[in-house]
Amino acid sequence: MHKRIVLQLIGRLLLVLAASMVVPLAVALIYRDGGDFWEIPAFLSSIGITCAAGALLASIPADLDRLSGREGFAVTTFGWIAISAFGALPLWLAGDAFPSYLDAFFESISGFTTTGASILSEIESLPHGILFWRSMTHWLGGMGIVVLTVAVLPSLGAAGFQLMRAEVPGPQTDRLRPKIAATAKLLWGVYVLLTLIEIVLLWFSEMDLFEATCHTFGTIATGGFSTRNTSVGAYHSAYIEWVITVFMLIGALNFVQHYGLFRGKPGAYWKSEETRWCVAIVVVSATLISIGLFIDGKSGSLHDIVRTAFFQVLTIISTTGYATVDFDTWPQWLRLLMFLLMFVGGSAGSTAGALKVFRLVLLWKVALRELKRVLRPRQVMALKLDGRVVDPSVISGVISVTTLYMLAFVVATLLIAAILPAGSNDLETSASAVAATLGCVGPGLGGIGPTCNYLWMPPAAKVILCICMLLGRLEVVTVLVLLAPRAWKQ
Repeated sequence: MHKRIVLQLIGRLLLVLAASMVVPLAVALIYRDGGDFWEIPAFLSSIGITCAAGALLASIPADLDRLSGREGFAVTTFGWIAISAFGALPLWLAGDAFPSYLDAFFESISGFTTTGASILSEIESLPHGILFWRSMTHWLGGMGIVVLTVAVLPSLGAAGFQLMRAEVPGPQTDRLRPKIAATAKLLWGVYVLLTLIEIVLLWFSEMDLFEATCHTFGTIATGGFSTRNTSVGAYHSAYIEWVITVFMLIGALNFVQHYGLFRGKPGAYWKSEETRWCVAIVVVSATLISIGLFIDGKSGSLHDIVRTAFFQVLTIISTTGYATVDFDTWPQWLRLLMFLLMFVGGSAGSTAGALKVFRLVLLWKVALRELKRVLRPRQVMALKLDGRVVDPSVISGVISVTTLYMLAFVVATLLIAAILPAGSNDLETSASAVAATLGCVGPGLGGIGPTCNYLWMPPAAKVILCICMLLGRLEVVTVLVLLAPRAWKQ
């Protein structure tokens, strides 16, 4: 492990982060509604501290041509921790909304990992600058701040591919252009364009430009932070809910396919087996929930039921975490279905978290192949996805990631159950808290349902859930590989 390379690149990430803090500072200067909050001094101090730390680390001499996969994993893992740590400074320094630095860090890493789990119960009293930064952390983390750094710093050259491979794990890292920096720019270009489209559409509703921007950041990045205490449900607008529902689906699909759409190739969506499965899961789940809510008889008209069902299914599958209703009050079997959807996630190459649909599809095909082998033991059966034979190493990787993901879920659930106080120590709360943070979903069931928050949890539980968010965002292996002693050898 070349530690100088790791430190220098983390320094560059912090410089990009410091530059991004100028935007919420400008918002704070425009609105000047801080009141008891010291948001402008908080942003100025945070920019200075982050810039100084970044400049110091970036000045460390290092040969980036020697960057390998191990350094890429280290930069990504420790870079995300550093970004979350420095990104928490404006929240912590601005006032008393966050009782401790740990609470500010929890909110920060929840934002950057696009989890959307919050410790706040009173959101609307926060000044505009803090609200904007809180939502902007989603937008930066959605496509990935490492990918952003590769895009704005083309001097990284071939080292950029190692960084993107570490931050955007999956079966493969698609190159839209021969140079990885050009690919990163195109992905961010599509991301920005979709962001602008949703902002305009939401601006036509009851939302002003500020609210439209913040909710767009939470939607396209599948994050879930809202500017309202009761999330999207506060607007009571069918138009807003349908716009956000559509863009949550867009955020849950592969951004390479979105690029194909802008190039006049919309057929790329339906050619993808993963996309077809993703849409099928959404439609079947929403239909089941619509039937359940109709039988329950408490959700209004048929349109209200269908709209609620599709919104809540997509907010969980896309791991966005917005809410229009308290699904924790639904019938037990619907709550169980929502819990299971927390493990699904969107497509590979999307901003969604959790296991991803392509892994579940491959696991299903592996299971079917093993059943067929019982009947035809001598037949050679190739496993295909999108009409192409899947490399055995990809299958092995899928099984490994899924196994580690579920192992992390079990271990973290046991730890949370052991830590939570007796009055709230139910398995439902413990398991859903881990599933919601490991899957980057946000709200769960029980004590951390859509109308609750994570403030009441003990510090040790918050630390474990912060680790779950990082594991979920980087898909487990990127983080766990650094625990091997061999990873640190020269």
